[in-house]
Amino acid sequence: MKRLLTTLAVLVAVFAQVKIGFAEMIYDNGFPDTEGLVYSDFDFSQQMGDDFVLNAGKNVITGVHWWGCYDPISTPPLEDDFTIRFFAISGGTPESTALHDIHVGHVTRTEAGLDIGSEYTRQILDVFEYWAQVPPIALAPGEGYFLSIVDNTADTWGS
Repeated sequence: MKRLLTTLAVLVAVFAQVKIGFAEMIYDNGFPDTEGLVYSDFDFSQQMGDDFVLNAGKNVITGVHWWGCYDPISTPPLEDDFTIRFFAISGGTPESTALHDIHVGHVTRTEAGLDIGSEYTRQILDVFEYWAQVPPIALAPGEGYFLSIVDNTADTWGS
């Protein structure tokens, strides 16, 4: 499966009791793939994501870190409106109903210093990096799950 730029870039147990520190990373699917943009936006009527499996003892998610961009322009909206969804995988396919559907709204966003080409608008777009804290989510270790992150703004968002 093509590694998506945005979703499941890193699942981490984030924002431990100390404000300035981060807890241990529990899953990392690698550096973002900047070869092409795939939309994951409610207005575009599709959501993209990636599959993952967590190990025993490292199966509680408290934060998510990902990358993405805005098309047709690289200027982000004043406020994002993200929803993070976790799905069980059955027979190699994500279930149609999310196990966890978390509206995180506007999250920490910084310009990542990367560019990506849009196959749709044929433009080069700036990539942004995002961090969101979520309520603790315990998933069964060794089971397959699918993470999808969707934005709901006037600009089309993707990874």
